[in-house]
Amino acid sequence: MGIFPDLLNEIARLEGWRIEYVKVTFSQGMDMVRSGKLDILLDVAQTPERETWAKFNEETVFYNWGDVYVPSKSDIKSLEDLEGRKVAVALDDVYGNAFKKIADFFDLRLHFLNVAGDYPEVVEMLVGKRVDACVVSRIFGKIVGEDYGLRPLGLMLSPVRLKYMFRKDMEDSVIEKIDEHLSKWKPDPKSIYHLSISRHFESISSFKEGRRRFLRFLFYLSLFSGLVVVSLLIVVFILRRLVKKRTKELEIEKNNLFNLNVQLSETNVELKRIQEELEDTLGKLNSLIEIISSLGKREMKEEEFLEELLYFALENVPEADYGSVWMIEGGKWRLVATVGHDESILKDLDIDAKYLYPAKDVEVVDLIDYDRKNMPRDLMEKIRKATKPISKSLVAPLMLGDEYLGNFSLDIAEGKDVDFKEFSITFVRSLSLLASAFLANNRIAKIQGEFFKNMLTSLVRLMELRDV
Repeated sequence: MGIFPDLLNEIARLEGWRIEYVKVTFSQGMDMVRSGKLDILLDVAQTPERETWAKFNEETVFYNWGDVYVPSKSDIKSLEDLEGRKVAVALDDVYGNAFKKIADFFDLRLHFLNVAGDYPEVVEMLVGKRVDACVVSRIFGKIVGEDYGLRPLGLMLSPVRLKYMFRKDMEDSVIEKIDEHLSKWKPDPKSIYHLSISRHFESISSFKEGRRRFLRFLFYLSLFSGLVVVSLLIVVFILRRLVKKRTKELEIEKNNLFNLNVQLSETNVELKRIQEELEDTLGKLNSLIEIISSLGKREMKEEEFLEELLYFALENVPEADYGSVWMIEGGKWRLVATVGHDESILKDLDIDAKYLYPAKDVEVVDLIDYDRKNMPRDLMEKIRKATKPISKSLVAPLMLGDEYLGNFSLDIAEGKDVDFKEFSITFVRSLSLLASAFLANNRIAKIQGEFFKNMLTSLVRLMELRDV
């Protein structure tokens, strides 16, 4: 049935509740909760607007976000390629609504088809070639994407917490019981919470099945090796008494077994290294999800967000020693944040925007050499005194559509014989996309605020004219 029903069924069993499920579309379920005809709706994103007419439990089941999916062989590669195309979205879906706002902001002329169903019906529109793209959650897209030959565009639409939604007058004791069980299950890897997730996510199940197969292989290999060793010892004992000339051949067999054991030991060391790298990667991804989820908890200024992102990058890119974030304002460089370099000097510099390194994608460059070739000598000398000696930098652009907003860079100290690893480059690319998305969302909010302010001013003026 799914993760949410699994957990609710177990809670009902423990608490002695009787659950009756009603099959509805997501849009129908929302209307029924609003009218009080439905007690609980599963797998719902918590938003401030929905909190005005419904209740949510406190404990998050898991995090999710939306993405735009297209056929694998489609010529649509980016947001701009969707111009003039048909896009299917689920009615009242939080990710579909978020994508509509992004399309409006970038003045994309899209033809939206609002589907009065759920994600299966939305994907069916795309598979049936009635639309060119569709918007679904990244979890649903991951489950069906491979089966239907779909690929995501890599957008991160409206990261949300998925919870249980309740009618407004639902008893608090019921909600508290659900939170009580969730908070107890989530830290326990053997609980129904983790078992249900493992059962319903093919990637996790495949990983566990692969691990079980590998352990079974090691068991049979060890058993076989043990039998071979015992057999050889018996043969050696017999042959030593009967034929001394076989001694040399038996020694060769023993050496082969020793080499096999050495290879197994080396394999175990390599597996341990891979496991540690996976754990480190998962830790970084969890930290990134926490940063994304924190955006919904509090309002953040651009400078505050970019500074936190810089500290987060330095903590998770072990090759980097220093870093900085620069923005372009009024045709000039402006330092937003830096770690390691002299902030007081850099913030007072009057630097024309044309001297900023024009990164098109995440690049590893020698910024000092670039500045030396492109800047006036006196300006270059001031920058040299204010910055730590560095050997190379990882530079990522901050973009708003086609508008170049600035740079996000991490630096390796001079004298260190290291290079940025491929994972670090990919990780910083993700941070660059996250920062660009935040800046876009922040500036959309500002534009909307100015619009409503001007509207209010006009209304007040009209009232004054009427009184006259």
